[in-house]
Amino acid sequence: MVIFDTHCHLDKFNKIEFINNQIAVTCGYSHEANQKAVEIGKIYKSVYCALGIAPHTVLDLNDLTIVDEWIEFIKHQKPIAIGEIGLDYHWGKTKEQIKNEKIVFEKMLCLAEELKLPVLIHSRKAEDEVIDRLINFELPVLLHCYSGNRDSAKKAVKHNMLISIPPIKSDLKKKVIKDVGLHNLVIETDAPYLGKNLFDIYKSISIISDALGVSEEKVEEKTYENAKNFFNI
Repeated sequence: MVIFDTHCHLDKFNKIEFINNQIAVTCGYSHEANQKAVEIGKIYKSVYCALGIAPHTVLDLNDLTIVDEWIEFIKHQKPIAIGEIGLDYHWGKTKEQIKNEKIVFEKMLCLAEELKLPVLIHSRKAEDEVIDRLINFELPVLLHCYSGNRDSAKKAVKHNMLISIPPIKSDLKKKVIKDVGLHNLVIETDAPYLGKNLFDIYKSISIISDALGVSEEKVEEKTYENAKNFFNI
């Protein structure tokens, strides 16, 4: 059985330890992280890279033209997706910071559209706004580490977006999982931030298994299938 970790940050590990039969997507969030992700993807056959500029990395940029240079780098690589990208109103406080986030998010969406790639979305305290914007793009969407409410989750899957479950339990997450069903779910560790390592993917599997009352093997199988189709590999 292949386990598909759709979102982690392998550039943050001094030593990378994999589970047998595991696929992992290492995600960029800044130009430096994107460069590291590309190098890691070249080393490990079971690792794919997603490249993008996350909202928290552009909060205090005075000159956004540098982002166009970062985009040129991404264009010359072979990412499996554009991400992580999105909006974050937890860290974005001022009007200028939020403006930067929105400009760069739009640039990333246009890049994904140009390259015909799916997007991995980081959204914090901005779920409805992000989902409403994504509806206007014909892009495969994965909502990384979903933390929105039940209504937003239902709206997302209605528009064929996937919900990604990290290894953190909550009553709300259990309800969201029940609402959207296994056919709309994938799993992730977000290691080393939420999961401490890649082995914590089993916690994500267990959370879904417990919420839906299905076997862990069924969760592994279906989330692998969902992720494989999403990334078109």
